[in-house]
Amino acid sequence: MELRRYWEIILKRKWVLALAVFIVPLFAFMFMKIVSPVYYSYSKLWIKLDTFQQSFIKDVPSGFGKFDFTDKSNAMGTIEEMLESDGVILKVITELGLKDKDGEFLTKDHFVDPSSIGIILGKKGVNIENVADSDTFKIIGYSDNPKEAQQIAAGVIKRFVENFSKVYRDTAEKAIEVLKKRVLEVGKNLSIADRDMIDYKIKNKMYDLSSQRTTLIAEISNLESEQNKTDRNLGGKKESLKSIKTVLSAQPEYREGSTTLEKNPVVSEAKKQLLITQLNMAKLSSEVTTEHPEVKALQQQADSAKEVILKEVEKTFSTQIKERNSYYDNLIEKYGNAEIDIVTDEAIKQRLESQIKERKEMLKLLTTKEDELNRLSREVEILKNAYNSLMANLETAVSAKELDIANAIVIQPPVVLPNLSNVYFPPVKKTVPMILSVFIATFLGVSLIFLLEYLDETIESSEEVKMYLGQDVIEILPVAKKKYLDISKGIQSNQFTDAVYNLLSKINLAKGPGNWKVISIVSPSKGEGKSIITACIGALMGGQGKKTLMIDGNLRAPALHRIFKLDISSRLSDYISGKIPARETVIHTQIENLDIITDTAVHPQGFLSSERFKGLIDDLLPDYDVILIDTPPYEMGSDTLTLSKYADVVIFIAAKGRTSQKKAREFTEAMKLSGINSFGVVLNLHRTAIFKNQHKGV
Repeated sequence: MELRRYWEIILKRKWVLALAVFIVPLFAFMFMKIVSPVYYSYSKLWIKLDTFQQSFIKDVPSGFGKFDFTDKSNAMGTIEEMLESDGVILKVITELGLKDKDGEFLTKDHFVDPSSIGIILGKKGVNIENVADSDTFKIIGYSDNPKEAQQIAAGVIKRFVENFSKVYRDTAEKAIEVLKKRVLEVGKNLSIADRDMIDYKIKNKMYDLSSQRTTLIAEISNLESEQNKTDRNLGGKKESLKSIKTVLSAQPEYREGSTTLEKNPVVSEAKKQLLITQLNMAKLSSEVTTEHPEVKALQQQADSAKEVILKEVEKTFSTQIKERNSYYDNLIEKYGNAEIDIVTDEAIKQRLESQIKERKEMLKLLTTKEDELNRLSREVEILKNAYNSLMANLETAVSAKELDIANAIVIQPPVVLPNLSNVYFPPVKKTVPMILSVFIATFLGVSLIFLLEYLDETIESSEEVKMYLGQDVIEILPVAKKKYLDISKGIQSNQFTDAVYNLLSKINLAKGPGNWKVISIVSPSKGEGKSIITACIGALMGGQGKKTLMIDGNLRAPALHRIFKLDISSRLSDYISGKIPARETVIHTQIENLDIITDTAVHPQGFLSSERFKGLIDDLLPDYDVILIDTPPYEMGSDTLTLSKYADVVIFIAAKGRTSQKKAREFTEAMKLSGINSFGVVLNLHRTAIFKNQHKGV
């Protein structure tokens, strides 16, 4: 929609805007003059969030019972709820005797945080607000008595501090109960954990873990050194054995037999026995002395095994030759001793490997035991810290209960300002409210104008006629003064009659060869100016020298005789009922060449659809140049369609701001279904109210 269209809408209903701009500021001014003043008094309350949650609440370790008074993140919301609680508000209302106009105590819903209108009308209330998301609250008391406004603000703070202190004491008492229980539980668990740690140390001989680890590492290092030395000795003895065997094989006495020492089962078993015996002796010698019977028994077994080895060696080499020299025997003895030494070194090697493995297992086990001991120590330490913390918290809780800490401080007490300048309403300076009321009135007025425009379904322009009815506007009749509409004695030249004259000119130009002699004037609804327009057309035609007859077909509410101020001596209904002939129904007007046929209000059913009405037109048509039929509105019935069937042409009357779009469309569709085509639409801009005031029923 263009801006021009918006402006046109506002201008069309400018009276709505003017009325709003006049009434709203006037009401605001009178209201501020009449209403009794309301005073305010405010105070500021600081909530110490840093100390809000005491250590006895927030420092209890998780798992041992945490007692929360409130979460710091939503502390302000909790405080505001307490400020607005029944225990605070209702006590203040009761103590100060705050009652409504009916003598009943005020309810909390109407007293706490009332709207501006609620404060002005109720005269009493309190606003509680958090100042800019800080830890400060502003409590504002309202009353028509400035002293009472101060008492309201002070009373809310007083009752809040009392309730807050009580809640804090109750919280401390509950915390004390919880903490005492936790202290007993943690103390018991600490004693058990401490005893378990001591028992573990004693059982595993874990007093100087660092020294034990150092000793084991040193022993492992020494044993590994001995192992390396033994490996070297063992390698040397095996080489020596090989050398002895080489020398033996080079002797003339040496002969290789079918059974060698390596394959001799007796030697193999003796070596095995010697190895086991020496290992057992080494193990036993670390526990007992060499004089111990078991050690001696093992030594005898070792000696026996050595003797078997030596005999088998001598036997093996001595069986290969009968005669040998002493050098050869000496070599055989060395060979046997070398075999025994190798077995002895292998026993030493295995014993060292076993000792190294044993020390490493002990070192690994020591680490595991140390980890377990550390775990037990940590558990004891945690329990000890928890116990100490709980004891400190318990002492703090007891102190908090005895000190009665509220953590709420009044940083600005409520006062009554001098000269009663703390007036909430009406404001001392009324300029700003009046300017604001003008803006509000303008907004409301414009909003109401566009609302009325939205709800308005009447035809407003030629474009809408074309849009909704599919017909062209053949003439637009402008607004005329009242005096120009009195045509009982003749037509006065003005804009309205000039437009009607133009309409006649267009009708004359549009006449076909058959000449339009019967013209029907129709409209969808009442009050659209159809009758006055018909009267003007008839008066102008008579003034042009044309014999003109107007038939008032609106028998339910005839109007033509009122327009021309005529007395009815004969009636249309008398002719149709056969009481009088057609020409006796005609009434002459004061305007030359203009006659009318009318009636008083009757029920037209059966009259207009009668062949007698058609006969009336046929009988009188030769006496007149044109016959105008003023039909009833279509909304009153189908008489309009019945009468229009007898006409040569139909003229559709629509009134701006009066004719309904819906009714006009319905009438247009009904005309099409009845085979009636209108010459065009005449858009009447004249206000219907003028027609009604000038001529009733028009």
